Amino acid sequence: MKITLFTLGALLFVCVLHAQQLNMMNGNKKVCWGQFFDSGGPNAFYSSDENLTFTFEADTAGAHFVLRFVEFDLAEGDVLDIYDGNSVKSKKIGSYSKYNKIPFEIISSGKFLTFQFFSDSKLNGSGWRANVTCYIGNEKVLKESAQPKATRLLYEIDGLQEKNDIQIIEEHLSGHDFVRWVKYNGETGVLTVGVEDKSYNDLVMELILSSQESLGYEIRVKFHSVILEKK
Repeated sequence: MKITLFTLGALLFVCVLHAQQLNMMNGNKKVCWGQFFDSGGPNAFYSSDENLTFTFEADTAGAHFVLRFVEFDLAEGDVLDIYDGNSVKSKKIGSYSKYNKIPFEIISSGKFLTFQFFSDSKLNGSGWRANVTCYIGNEKVLKESAQPKATRLLYEIDGLQEKNDIQIIEEHLSGHDFVRWVKYNGETGVLTVGVEDKSYNDLVMELILSSQESLGYEIRVKFHSVILEKK
């Protein structure tokens, strides 16, 4: 399976539906956040004999892309090529396959990122899942919201084995439209999640725990507090 969110209950299943899902296809898309999958989406394998080219364009002026691949599984003979620009004539970032695994983080130099995927007529893999975000310089572009207030949910996280592992947890959260931003304090071990209201507490907790499969080990999570932001 590509993700295990469906094993966490109906509430978490509903959450997946609210995330912006981007499946590999022929075409282009203006975007700055969401989850990027192969053509099979979150629950199915990609198909045989695919030849697809998909270009992302940042929908925020001055932004560039940061994609974090939390899952990647291609069958022998299938290839994902990534280009730093608006076409396959742009500079190639890399060519990734069963034997050349994709790095955790892919960063564009500008507002375009192009993907070209080839699969042969033989066996298929489960594909990939990547979290899509945009940055202006070192600042992450936050999703807009019509809500006048945001609620901060604070969680204590213990047991991270590597400093950068917190990024996997952050990306599990940031692909959902009710999550406005995520910040982690490495000194205190507290993760702060900005959401629409405090009713998302249990759902955010489930999402944090669901990241353990990508981490490959268990973590300890404890709800700390809730803070209502002013207008």
